[in-house]
Amino acid sequence: MISNTRRTKQGRVPFQIKKFRGVNQAHAEKLSAIGIKTVDQMLEAGRTKIKRQNLSEETGIPLDAILEFVKLSDLSRIGAVKSIRARLYYDAGIDTPEKMAQWDPKNSELT
Repeated sequence: MISNTRRTKQGRVPFQIKKFRGVNQAHAEKLSAIGIKTVDQMLEAGRTKIKRQNLSEETGIPLDAILEFVKLSDLSRIGAVKSIRARLYYDAGIDTPEKMAQWDPKNSELT
């Protein structure tokens, strides 16, 4: 069976930013309205501080919310980290792949 789903160069289906757990859906819709629907598009649009500031001004989305979308998108590049896991890691302060690489779960405390 042939799928009509668009795939990225790596053969995976692009992850939609609106599917991240806990994001403001009104913000996701504003981003979608200007053509930012996938994590790859979000990473490109929010690559630098200046780009994030411009995006915030263009959409009316607060800068901290733009940064949240960028960081969740960045985390989602890690295998098996998408909607729920990206949110869990982000909320735990592990908000970049670099922090994930340095993270030692033995030092984590469950409450």
